[in-house]
Amino acid sequence: SFPTRRSSDLAVLLILSFAAAVYDHKTLKIPNWIPFSGIIIGGCLCQNFTGLAYSLLGVLFIFIFGMFGFMGMGDLKLWMMITMLAGFTAGCFIIASAAVLLILDKLFKERETALKTLKLSISSLLLNKKVIEFEQKGYAFAPYLCTACFGYAVYQAVHFGICL
Repeated sequence: SFPTRRSSDLAVLLILSFAAAVYDHKTLKIPNWIPFSGIIIGGCLCQNFTGLAYSLLGVLFIFIFGMFGFMGMGDLKLWMMITMLAGFTAGCFIIASAAVLLILDKLFKERETALKTLKLSISSLLLNKKVIEFEQKGYAFAPYLCTACFGYAVYQAVHFGICL
């Protein structure tokens, strides 16, 4: 289970992820002020130095992960924001949940293309031990991320009795 987060952390996470989703849906870009505000606010809301240090280590890991080019920089900055507000473990869970939501949505809307892409990705990983990079053009990822953040907040509220 994830550590308990304060309602202020979750409120900021939901507000900023919703703002990112709206911008991303309309323009396919996320203004830098959204993730950077979340990173700074998340650092200020940390309850102790240990929590801040773990969050900053998570951000460093994400930055290094980003150097491999597996995700767009906007998505990586959002992941850093989520890590500062929800913690690294929850951030990984939220990103993975958003990716699953995106895949499921693409399977329902563009079944043949999505299946072809999944087949190519899996075969390349199994046969060549390489991860294929795909261009993220024409669709926004932040709305899926916002949905996953909302799911995480609901989990926190139900499991730990946090009032939003």
